[in-house]
Amino acid sequence: LYAPVFNALSESNYIELILKNAKGNVSYVDKVFEFLFGKGILKIENEKVIFTPIKSVMLPPTIEDILKNSFLSLKATQKNAFDLLMFFISNGLKTDYRLIAFAEFENDLKLIKILSENNLIRIDGNSIYVKNYDLSHKVLTEILDETDRQNVCLKLIKAYGGFHHSAKEVTCYAALEWTKDEFATLQELSAINAGLGDFSAYL
Repeated sequence: LYAPVFNALSESNYIELILKNAKGNVSYVDKVFEFLFGKGILKIENEKVIFTPIKSVMLPPTIEDILKNSFLSLKATQKNAFDLLMFFISNGLKTDYRLIAFAEFENDLKLIKILSENNLIRIDGNSIYVKNYDLSHKVLTEILDETDRQNVCLKLIKAYGGFHHSAKEVTCYAALEWTKDEFATLQELSAINAGLGDFSAYL
């Protein structure tokens, strides 16, 4: 797809900006092409890539900025899908579908499809992997407000409760600032579970 896209952009200043920002990083080129298609600046018609400039859309200079733009856009337009993405990223690189079932997201398969189509996750069997996990986690941490943090923690606690108390659940209770006594009890339980291995190892 690179050649048709570059051909479509050849008479614009996008090529120069993309190459300047990429600094040899192919991942940036991939992500910025996704961004341009997502914004409608690039589209495929009759098997041909068409370029339609939109002056109000600025080209993000880094992959981090592209992800941030993608996350904020998702939050504004498809909040339920964003909530599920928060859940995935907060849980870790890999999430088993059984955990999602315990969290009880409405229309979860539809939401998973949306995230997959936006190239934010990868599906492998019953497992879902967050793409660019480390960077995604960093970006998510920067954009979440307190309400978002509490909501995702409550979802994770509900999901973890379907299996057992875990170290991650303790972290969520701490984030919600629940009572010290209850937190201490969870710490004891998590210490026992820690001896059995990380939560994801059970999945």
